[in-house]
Amino acid sequence: LPAAGDPFQLRLRVLKAQVSVLCGHSPLPTAQGSRLDFSLSVDYGGNPPESGSQQTRPDIHSGNNTFQQTHTHKTLMKTIGILSDTHSCWDDRYAVHFKDCDEIWHAGDVGDIDIIRRLEDTAPVVRAVRGNIDHGDVCRRCRESEIFEVEGLRVWLTHIAGYPGKYAPGVKNFLSANRIDIMVCGHSHILKVMPDRQLSLLHINPGAAGYHGWQKVRTLIRLSVDNGSIGGLEVIELGK
Repeated sequence: LPAAGDPFQLRLRVLKAQVSVLCGHSPLPTAQGSRLDFSLSVDYGGNPPESGSQQTRPDIHSGNNTFQQTHTHKTLMKTIGILSDTHSCWDDRYAVHFKDCDEIWHAGDVGDIDIIRRLEDTAPVVRAVRGNIDHGDVCRRCRESEIFEVEGLRVWLTHIAGYPGKYAPGVKNFLSANRIDIMVCGHSHILKVMPDRQLSLLHINPGAAGYHGWQKVRTLIRLSVDNGSIGGLEVIELGK
């Protein structure tokens, strides 16, 4: 846990981390015994695990006394589905895994506008940004980035941003100035979930959900947010 007076404690404190790829294998390693308490970077090398199986839902719980005290309103927990880089690929399993989600966030490189329309048939709220390959209807519909608040957490959704320790130019200052709690981006096709200690935020890249690209496994993310807390994060494999 963060030490007393640590700035990391002021906005987002990761209390517990246990993350598993839903492939029937042992949980992936997570940082233990450190103030950070959670870091995950997945880049399957060699033969990817067999897809299609699932195991017990893993959890990431975050809490923040100072932040929560300034958001005293009572709200209902929301389940969020996150994907990116579909590149015009629709997989019926998107709807299967996101059917109970309150919101779906798409981090760009959508491809065909029908992807967004079909996601809208799946969840009541769809938030999507355009990526570097998007054009036409997607660019007319989607902005380059979105800032919004869900359950007391300030979210920045964009396509290209980098990650903690290797942000794109200007991103770190932007995150700090806008007091972002969760940043979601895509582009790399690499599944990566990790906190930024200095900025007290959680970075999420859901990897690539589409077939286009060099990724060995297509992935989605699902999590819950509840009154300033993040929990129940799941990594869902779709295979190659």
